[in-house]
Amino acid sequence: DRSSDVSSSALTIFRGTHNMIFTTDLLSLKTVFLSSPDVPFHHGEYSLLQLFNGDILLFASASPSENGGPPPKGNLEVLHFDKDWHFLEQKWLRDQAHYPTGSANDGRYTYISYSTWGRDTWAGQDEHLAAFDSQWNLIQDVTLTDVQSISDLAYGEQSMIILRGNRLYVFYDILSKSSDSDAPDFTKSRTYVAVFELNP
Repeated sequence: DRSSDVSSSALTIFRGTHNMIFTTDLLSLKTVFLSSPDVPFHHGEYSLLQLFNGDILLFASASPSENGGPPPKGNLEVLHFDKDWHFLEQKWLRDQAHYPTGSANDGRYTYISYSTWGRDTWAGQDEHLAAFDSQWNLIQDVTLTDVQSISDLAYGEQSMIILRGNRLYVFYDILSKSSDSDAPDFTKSRTYVAVFELNP
């Protein structure tokens, strides 16, 4: 009987995040609900990464946007959990960064794709790929887009990462706001992929 889970989640859905855990055969194992004060408050658009030792990393923007308004000028942070989802630590990574929707780890470095802040609500928002060592020292940060060279209304969004062998694939969208509103004009949207070869 999951009715109690549903009613409980409905009361707190805007105060935390729901994380559904699946097997590689897409069989549901469990749902983990993360909320303050047990876990620092974090934005709902984020990425999860499980390390080789079983620990779990959640990359998120520290300050969530509310009411669909302009995105907050928060910081990109990592929340570290053990394999049983016990919260261990919170670590700042980058200023004025949000939507870290892609992440991967090759045993040496952790790679995170994220968005920087635009000039206003969204326009001017660029996509980045950052690499960190095991102590969260920044190794390199690559700008994937240059939306200002395309249009004053253009912005990058929703970058994702796939790691295969020694190649890192980063997928991202470039969209454009409608000239008369903040709504995206999907007739002008494009999806790109950047491919990086990692040194052994």
